[in-house]
Amino acid sequence: MAKMREVLQDLNINNVVSIGPKTSLELKKNKIDFMESSEYTINGAVESLLRLIKQ
Repeated sequence: MAKMREVLQDLNINNVVSIGPKTSLELKKNKIDFMESSEYTINGAVESLLRLIKQ
């Protein structure tokens, strides 16, 4: 799905966090770089995103 990558580029989204393995699989299929949350919850994903942004 190149469309998904295009939307991320158009929105200038550079950081993507997966909430868990199923989401990660879909991101991999669409060749989108991501970081997988170590805790598979919304809070875990937000914490992962905050860590990613601070890098």
